[in-house]
Amino acid sequence: MTLYGKGVSFGKGIGRVRLITSIKDFGMVEEGDVVISKSATPDFVLILDKAACLVADEGGITSHIAIVCREMDKPAIVGTKNASTTLKNNQLVEFDCAMGTLKEVYD
Repeated sequence: MTLYGKGVSFGKGIGRVRLITSIKDFGMVEEGDVVISKSATPDFVLILDKAACLVADEGGITSHIAIVCREMDKPAIVGTKNASTTLKNNQLVEFDCAMGTLKEVYD
């Protein structure tokens, strides 16, 4: 399965999915997680240092979080529409922000 969005900064890698539905979930984020949310709010800057990549169903290349990710040189993909409802916690995924793709990795 491959999901598509808009890459807003560069980067490639593999990490475990961490679904974030509210700020209360921030404590679950571990180093190297691929943080996925329906909408990434400005509060997400608190966990960007741990995340390998940020993925948001909503947003565009000029959204606040997209600009922050570029400034922090953090890989990010926005506008996937359904990553937060398609993927599950702890699922292994590969991200390619230049292509705007997120692929399930079978381990």
